[in-house]
Amino acid sequence: MKKFKHFIDSIKSSLILKNNKIIFVYRKNTKNIGDLNCCPALYFKEFLNCKSIDILSLQNIKVKNKTIIVGGGGLLQEFFRSKLEILDKLSKNNRIIYWGVGTDNKIGENLISLDFLENAYLCGIRNQNTKYTFIPCPSCMSNVFDKYKETTSKYEAVVYLHEDYSKNYMSLKNKYEIRTNRSNLSFEDVINFLSQGNTIITNSYHGAYWGALLNKKIVILPWINDKNQQGVSDKFKQLPINYTLCENINDIENAISKAPTNLGILDTFRAQNIEFKNKIIKSHKLF
Repeated sequence: MKKFKHFIDSIKSSLILKNNKIIFVYRKNTKNIGDLNCCPALYFKEFLNCKSIDILSLQNIKVKNKTIIVGGGGLLQEFFRSKLEILDKLSKNNRIIYWGVGTDNKIGENLISLDFLENAYLCGIRNQNTKYTFIPCPSCMSNVFDKYKETTSKYEAVVYLHEDYSKNYMSLKNKYEIRTNRSNLSFEDVINFLSQGNTIITNSYHGAYWGALLNKKIVILPWINDKNQQGVSDKFKQLPINYTLCENINDIENAISKAPTNLGILDTFRAQNIEFKNKIIKSHKLF
């Protein structure tokens, strides 16, 4: 049944690619709240009528003169290698634009080469300090941040975890409210939850990012895998927000006390996304 659904999704995606001038590609069919809400088409009126497909349904078909906008999300990974190769091939006859995509690894230390980005018509990635234009995740454009950024905090801290790396931290629920990035919550529910804490304790990229947009203090926890190996994803180091690192949950209170404040990031990140959007529209004369 799963293979059949994937087959149907692939057919639908092929038709969308063939029949539309502008197509957005992102991780659309997932329970990950961050991935679901990182596509720029969700936030700009100029793109409201554009079609979108899941990157995993991207097929190696022959199309010409299309504008394919990829992002956002952590798509520059080994997991998506075959799909990125398809996009690179499509760049010969189409305009490929990368908008707010990123990698968990240091630039230059990926399992895959990022040379294909050189073939893109425009490229803005969410990793800072690279030769590419820095464009933060487009989810900052959501008006839910305006609704909750002035919320009076109810708790000293709340915990927001990446569900794949959550089990070693569930003991924190004895003291803090906890949610994960695959909780049965809407995007607004998550932002409302994050707004309730003075500090966000998280090992989720979007937990840290969204918390900073709400002017919260951020405490980063390492990822811990099934073999009890732990490490801090480089995607946090490449995100220009203020945070403190807590490598031992027994030291969590100390980490909270040291966490620096984030102020004014929302307006800055929005301005960068708007500038990139305007550059796309001006250079392509899409409308």
